[in-house]
Amino acid sequence: MNEVNRPRKPLLIFYIAVLLILFLWNSMIVPMVAEQEIEEVDYGTFMTMTEKNQIGKVQIGSNKILFTNKDGSKTYETGIMNDPDLVNRLHASGAEFTSEIVEEMSPAASFFLNWLLPIIIFVVLGQYLSRRMMDKAGGGPGSMMFNLGKSNAKVWCM
Repeated sequence: MNEVNRPRKPLLIFYIAVLLILFLWNSMIVPMVAEQEIEEVDYGTFMTMTEKNQIGKVQIGSNKILFTNKDGSKTYETGIMNDPDLVNRLHASGAEFTSEIVEEMSPAASFFLNWLLPIIIFVVLGQYLSRRMMDKAGGGPGSMMFNLGKSNAKVWCM
C-alpha cells in the first residue's frame, strides 16, 4: 500500500496572497486616514478662530489642544498655553469642549506592574522551559542534563 503524498503548495502562493490582502487593506484604510490629517497651527490662529466663532469641538489634552472647524471637516492641533480665560472664550464662542481625564496609578501598583511582574513572568517562564528541556533530554527531576553527573563505575569485590 503506497500512500500518495499530495505535493505541498509552494510558499510563494501564500506570500502573494498575504501581499494582496495587505495591498487591499492599505488601499482602503490609507485614504480614510489621509482624510483625517491633523494640521498643526500656532496658538494665535487658535485664538483668532475662537474669536470668529469658527471652532466646532475642542479637546484639551495635557500638552496639546485638538480642535475642529465649525463643520468638523478639518482637525487642527496647537500647543497648550497658560491661558486662564480660555474656558470663558470657548464658552462664549459656542464651541463644544472637553478635557482628557488622566487617571494616575498608585506608586506601589506602578512599581509592581513595571518592575516586579515582568521579572516574575520571566523567572516562571525560564523555570518552565528549563524543566521541559530536562525532560526532553532524558533527565528527570533532580538529574543533571544529559546524565553527565551519573557515573557508570562499578566496584569489584574479591
